[in-house]
Amino acid sequence: MRNLKKEGMSLRHIILEASHAAVTNAQIEPGDVRSGVVASFATGLFTRQLHLSAIFTELDVNCRGIPTFKRHDQRGHDPCGKLMTR
Repeated sequence: MRNLKKEGMSLRHIILEASHAAVTNAQIEPGDVRSGVVASFATGLFTRQLHLSAIFTELDVNCRGIPTFKRHDQRGHDPCGKLMTR
């Protein structure tokens, strides 16, 4: 298991690493992504940053301006740690 704090990774780094991995695994170019969703559990409590999906657009210059949003389940809680691209 990785210790991201010891690696000096911020939440921004983690989201961009996961975004890059998702695009690579999907075998697409970042410019092919039409929207981004970042879901996490209670990040606002720990980071004071609620709009995490905006970080996804930093993946590539072609991702700027795409719609992004934070995912909530039906009860208003965040699902735990998923990055989805479509």
